[in-house]
Amino acid sequence: MTLLWKDRDARFEVLFDVESMYDIDSTGAQILLEVLDELDDLGIGFSMARVRTELRDEFLAARVDERLSGDGIYLEVDDGVAAYLRRADGTPVAD
Repeated sequence: MTLLWKDRDARFEVLFDVESMYDIDSTGAQILLEVLDELDDLGIGFSMARVRTELRDEFLAARVDERLSGDGIYLEVDDGVAAYLRRADGTPVAD
């Protein structure tokens, strides 16, 4: 798999709230990677919020994390939105 996000930032971004998602199988992971390909072709970033630990491990195993924009995974939806707005505005993100 090729890492397509050199600067890991995009002008437009989908922030996917996965709090109600408990599991992903190999078919689901493959479909997600195909969606990420399509978004990449359109210049749209993708990140996730409220990812459960077990699900995060499954995303890491499928290497989904390498394809995410921005910081990739956010604790809360508000955190992802705030990070996107800071990047879009050019405001430095505090560590």
